[in-house]
This record gives sequence, structure tokens and C-alpha cells, in this order.
Amino acid sequence: MIRLGALRAGRRAVAGPTAGVALAQPLATASTTAKQSKPKAAPKTDQPASSASTTPPAPNTRPLSASAALSKTSKRLTRFDVPHGSDREKQLSPLIPRSRYTHYPLPALLRTTEHPSCATMSARDFIHNSLYNPHYGYFSKHARIFQVTQPVEFTKLPSTLEFMNTVGDQYAQVEAKLARDVDDVTRQIWHTPTELFKPYFGYAVAKHVLDAYRAEGNTGAPLVVYEVGGGNGTLMANILDYLQQHAPEVYATARYSIVEISASLAAIQRETAKRHGHAAKVDIINTSILDDASPVCTDPCFVIAMEVVDNLAHDVVRADLATGAPLSAVVTTDQFHDHTEEYAPVTDPTLARALYLHAVADHPLPRFNHPIHDPWGTCAARLPLGRTLVPKIPFAPNLSQRAFVPTMHVRFAEQIAKRFPLHKLVLADFSTLPDTIDARAMNAPVVQTRFKGSMVPVGTYLVQPGFFDVFFPTEFAAAQRVHDLVRVEGYDVDEVTDRAWRYIAALGSGDERKAREVVAEQPRGEARAKVLSQRAFLQRNADLKATTTKSGENPLLMYYENCAFLVS
Repeated sequence: MIRLGALRAGRRAVAGPTAGVALAQPLATASTTAKQSKPKAAPKTDQPASSASTTPPAPNTRPLSASAALSKTSKRLTRFDVPHGSDREKQLSPLIPRSRYTHYPLPALLRTTEHPSCATMSARDFIHNSLYNPHYGYFSKHARIFQVTQPVEFTKLPSTLEFMNTVGDQYAQVEAKLARDVDDVTRQIWHTPTELFKPYFGYAVAKHVLDAYRAEGNTGAPLVVYEVGGGNGTLMANILDYLQQHAPEVYATARYSIVEISASLAAIQRETAKRHGHAAKVDIINTSILDDASPVCTDPCFVIAMEVVDNLAHDVVRADLATGAPLSAVVTTDQFHDHTEEYAPVTDPTLARALYLHAVADHPLPRFNHPIHDPWGTCAARLPLGRTLVPKIPFAPNLSQRAFVPTMHVRFAEQIAKRFPLHKLVLADFSTLPDTIDARAMNAPVVQTRFKGSMVPVGTYLVQPGFFDVFFPTEFAAAQRVHDLVRVEGYDVDEVTDRAWRYIAALGSGDERKAREVVAEQPRGEARAKVLSQRAFLQRNADLKATTTKSGENPLLMYYENCAFLVS
């Protein structure tokens, strides 16, 4: 294994833009930021906060860090917690050797009630566990989705600035209520366009679904919808409300299911369905869409995934510059709960397929750097002479820059293609994100939390599990090709996995010609999916007159410009 050294660290994001970047203050203070030029892109966000380090400093040696503000139950022993004295060296000496660490596959990791020490796991499993562990995961315990208490009447607002102030006032009310109920350190609130622009954003999705349903001419078949990750149930309620008002004959036979991994959100969704009078039409399935227990539908249906794939765990991969072989990151957690990133040969079949399918889609990962951004000349390492010369350059790296590979997005695409073979997809998420942990890495995530109402982004994903949101941009051009590839008739996971291993072996041996031959073996099929910017999707489907302020500005189009739709 290639050891990079321990990385310590203490982030989600809000949905409102200020001059092309994410809000760095609570929405309640938006009046001071919205005066800038026309808003542009903005990522998803909580109103974040907490530590920038999972390792608190020694007492009485420097100012108290944010991590020290964590509740006593959330603090963990670190090397700095060992008291000074004659026995300090003795207490530190019996370090548990790496050979005695326990490897945790994901099922075992999800059964833990606190993050294990003296443990190893893949980077993908570390991220997934941090977000979804049922006992201490971010979404299981700390995250709240902000809901506007009353839908905003855009036509009565003088400008977008007033919209921000209106939402900010409502946010302050929600924040004050949660402050009485939830410890400040663990309270995480984030925003989605579905919630900020309800019901109009949901109505736009409903119109797209209804138009596509009618275009198929299936007037006798019921409209069947499966939503993955339903949040508070707001999108479900808006879609069914729209069908009830604009297509009562379709609503009469429609069926709507939500596949929700979070038990707490599943309960909220049931209450939302009951409150809107749709309980008889809605089925809440409390499981992961990636589980074998997830539903199956062989009839024509729609699969909706709004801001879901950004929270699907990624693998971290680098290429060995000497051989070209891809190496995947392994996270080790020592007895002091310090996390270290190591690299080992790829052994996971899902990761192997993800790397192979991205190569077939003409988006290989990891990619070697452009010379302008590559002062060490690692591009040249792929050439025979470069493999000899580059390692001799003083302090030259032996690995390429990191690439965050959307392994679980590939698994998601395979799963819905298998379990919903006649589905039409409506997927929306972030195409780009500011403030990622590594500007040089491909598909690097934003990692952030909130502390005392302020968003705190950090520079690593190796953070205390459960207190930080980790979310990734989606490379939509690659995602489009991958979704088309897995829907090719006769797509067989075992056959693709076999090709993937041969592709990786060819890379490792430096035989690029053989690698290209293996890539050419994969059937391409027809193009079914297409990518639309969120603005283009809304211009086509939204009621823009109802969301335009008196000044002529339209917040629905001005915000979340860094989002896109993938539809089929």
C-alpha cells in the first residue's frame, strides 16, 4: 500500500446565489448579500457548522477549537487527550499495529453504533457510512430540510431581494424553533429548490411527467411514479396536487411510491401525504434503492431522483504513474480516531465496472493532467521515456491527482435499469460546485457543516462521521452515457465485470492498445437520455408568470444555475 500520511479534519450547502457563489451566511442575512450583481450558481446547503478538525488541541495550550464545542458524548479520545506526566510515554507506547486492524465491509460498518477504531474500509464505504449509518449518520440524526412555512407569492414581491428577505425571515423562525429542540452543534439545515420554490418547482416536474406520459399514448395504463429520496414529501405532494387539478382522470388511477432510506424522513413523508389528502395513493418504502429489497416494476413508469446522486458515495482513485494501474483509496482509523488515506490495487468489482464504463463513455477516470496544470510533467509519465525520467525528478509524485469516481451512481443506474426496465428518468442535481476540497481533483466533493449559524467548509472528506455533509458534482455528459450503456438490451453485470478486469489489467501493464480494444467490446446502444440545464427545463415546464416579481426578475430561473436535469 502507498501511505500518504494521516489527514485530520473537522460541511452541506444553501441554495441561494450571490454573484455566482454559494451563500456563506444564513439566509436571514441575505439582504446584505443580494444587493450584488445578478445571482448565478449556488450549491445545496445547510446553514453549516462545526469543527475543522476531529482532533481537539491539548488543554490550556491554545484557544479552544470548534471541535472542542462538540458534546461530551461526541468527543473521542485522541493522542492530545493523554495527560502530561511521567506515564505519558508509557500510555502512548502500546500503539496497535496496522496488521491488527479489522477491515469493515459496508454491511458490518452500518451495524456499528459508533465509528470503529483500529479499522480499515474503502473510501466509498467511509463516506457512505458517514452519511447513512442508522445510528450516527448525517442524514439519520442531524440533517433537517428547510421548509418555507408559507409559499411565496412572487408576483407581489418588488424584487428578488425581497424574496431573499422573506425566505430569510421564515428561516429565522425555523432556526429559533430548532434551537430550542436540538443541540446547536448537531443541528444541520439545508435547502432544496423543491422547498424554496414550492409549489411551482414541483408543478414544473409534474408537467414534464404528465406531458411525457401523454406522449406515450398510454391512456389506459395508470401513471406510475417512483421517487428516490423524497425529502419532506413536498415534491410528491406538489406532483399529486398538480395532477388532481390539471388531469383528474390521470390522478384517479395514478400510483406514487417513495423509496426512502431514512426512517425519520419516511415518517414525515407519510404525514405530508395524509395532510394533502393523497395517503391512499402513496406508498412509502423505507429502504435503499440500492438494496435487494428495493421495489420492482416491469410496467412503464417514471423514476424521479432530485438531489440524490450528489450524496451517493464515490471511490477515490489515483493512477500509478510508473505503470498506469488505477489504485483505490483505503481509509484507516487508528486507536485515536485519526483517519489516514492509503492506496491499494483495485479489487472491488463495482469500482472496476465504474472505471470501465466511464472509459467506454469517453470519460476515463482518473485522467492525466494537462501540462499547463502539471508542473511535474506527470502527463509524460505515460510515455516509455517518461516512465524512466519522471520518477528521477526530485520530489516528483508517483501518483496522478485524485479522481472521485461515482461508483454508486453507476450502481444506481444499473439498479434502476434492472428493477424498472421500462422507466423514464427525471434526475436533477449539481453540475458544478464551488469550494470543493481539492480544486485539482476530478469530481471532488464539498464537505461542510454548520457552527453557530455559519457554514464551515473543510478541506478533506476524512472528518468525524455524522457531523458533515459530503456531496459531489455530477459530470452529466458522462452520466448520460452511462445511463444509456446500462440500458442496452442484454446488459449483463458479470460480462461487463469481466471486461472491466481485463481493461484494468491492460492499464496496469501499460498496454493502452489492449485497453482500447477491451473498451471497444462494450455494446453502445441507442441514446435515450438527454441533459438539460435547470434553467432550460424550467423555461419549458414552469409557470414563469407566477414566479416573476414586480421588477421582472424571476428567482426560479436565477437560482441553482449550477444544476442540470437528466431526462429520458
